[in-house]
Amino acid sequence: RGAIELVSNDVEIKVGDFVTNDKYYPDVIIRRCTFSRNRGRSLCLQGSDSVLIEDCTFNNSSSCAIYLSSAFEYWLEAGPLSNVIIRNNLFRDCRANVKKASRGTIHVQVNGERHQSIAPIHKNVRIENNRFENINGQPVWVQLTDGVAVRNNEFVNCKSEDGEKIKIERCANVFCENNVEI
Repeated sequence: RGAIELVSNDVEIKVGDFVTNDKYYPDVIIRRCTFSRNRGRSLCLQGSDSVLIEDCTFNNSSSCAIYLSSAFEYWLEAGPLSNVIIRNNLFRDCRANVKKASRGTIHVQVNGERHQSIAPIHKNVRIENNRFENINGQPVWVQLTDGVAVRNNEFVNCKSEDGEKIKIERCANVFCENNVEI
């Protein structure tokens, strides 16, 4: 195995910390696409510095339509996401076959149990001007993110276990406004 040299003047790194190289994180733009009848997730994005998903349609995803995650624990393959914009999309009949509300139609998380108690690592996630129709479970579920804006979304016939349309856990600087149930 090769050696890794870490050079940093302002960060203390200790045993058990996860280190990632964000030099090669891609910028992602997904526009005017249709995703239909996916057995798993329609989109799974990890470790990116800029993500834009807009004007897309998501039909009949059996799990998450959009899954944003850092795979720290098992796969050790990706770091955090930042500057994510999900806007002007239609989510229809997603999670129809899922019985357990383990993930949202849009789900932002850190993958791995031992990291569920850490401070937020994702940054600046905006979910705005989307329409959710006939969703089984949580339409929006965001975890461990600093800077969350969920605004101007419409929810039509969405059924979650707790009745909430937006679930926010262990996040900082959260703004939810003008989200309506039709």
